Amino acid sequence: MRTIISSIEELTNETIIRFSDNGIITSESGKKYFLKSGKTSRTYQCEANGLKELAKANSIRIAEVISAGDNYILTEYIERHSPK
Repeated sequence: MRTIISSIEELTNETIIRFSDNGIITSESGKKYFLKSGKTSRTYQCEANGLKELAKANSIRIAEVISAGDNYILTEYIERHSPK
């Protein structure tokens, strides 16, 4: 996991100060990211491609893909809001 965190710090140019069990990562500046990681698989690249395609429709808010590799996908974190 430390290798992935180091890679994220390099990609985002931010120091990661908090990594929670649910995949939410917080940087020193307060920016939040979402990390999904696991066994090496094409799944992460496929998910990244799917998110990018969904975003093109511009009809609902889709998390921006920051990076994806063989064993992870990193996206922006979208805060959850209760319906009004």
